[in-house]
Amino acid sequence: MGSNAADYFHYIPSKSLAFMSMVTYSLLAVYLTTRMYTTKSASFLYILPVIAALQATGFLYRYFCVESTSIAKYIAMSLFLILPPNVLPLVNYMALGKFIRSSNVQTKHFFLNPTFVTWFFFVINILSFWIQKIYTAGETLSADDDLNVVYFLLDACLNSILFSCFMFITAYVYQNPKYALKAQNQSDDKGKLFFAIFSTAGLQFIRMVFLGCRYATGLDGPIASTEWAFYIFDTLPLMFSYVIYSILFIGDYLPKEDEPRYQYSQLSRFDHMEEEDIDTTKHVAVFNNVQSVNYSIGSES
Repeated sequence: MGSNAADYFHYIPSKSLAFMSMVTYSLLAVYLTTRMYTTKSASFLYILPVIAALQATGFLYRYFCVESTSIAKYIAMSLFLILPPNVLPLVNYMALGKFIRSSNVQTKHFFLNPTFVTWFFFVINILSFWIQKIYTAGETLSADDDLNVVYFLLDACLNSILFSCFMFITAYVYQNPKYALKAQNQSDDKGKLFFAIFSTAGLQFIRMVFLGCRYATGLDGPIASTEWAFYIFDTLPLMFSYVIYSILFIGDYLPKEDEPRYQYSQLSRFDHMEEEDIDTTKHVAVFNNVQSVNYSIGSES
């Protein structure tokens, strides 16, 4: 038997906003799936349409919760809206890791290892999520406010360190000319790829901070009981991330999955340098429509 939505949300959710969000995420899921299929992009990018479809399902449950809410509907809605987006940062981690691996740059720095970049940050991101769940479990937050503050500060510190470290590694790779891929028919491909990573990571960080504040103040607190805060600091950052992922499609700037890994060709000099200024060769690894550029200095034997 249904219950009043206010008993669960502490406000009456907007049906129109829930419906528009459902339609938007559904369209994004269809568009990204089509884009993935037609471009034969890296398979990890299927994370994007899958999460969009799950978000659309969550807003569908939210729409039905307005008129008749039950514990089953509310739990299903919460699972679809809260859990899947926590996997979304994996797209940026894997994109950066694939870019580093495809650049063929040898390094002794462990933090530039593609596997480390991909999975270390994702594991810490999931750990942060479970810290949030610890201090929200059973809505016992009001039982010990001091402990609640400790959990919140721990989560905030963990997220801040995670975000700062990822931004540092991303900035290092971006400014280092040794890390370079060149996609045919794409101008400034490295700049576009890293703009997508930087901007979406920032938007996802805003959402994580909001969730931390939401849980820290309690599920019946001033943040969780305000619908506009949910849409502005949770839904909009995710939607803007998807808009960026759709316009600056990461699959256009990374090697495709169904092509031979690479083949080498040579150019006789650096870009923007005269041949008489320095004796160089430039080795270019071609990944389908993406080139990985490595430089070696000295004359060939």
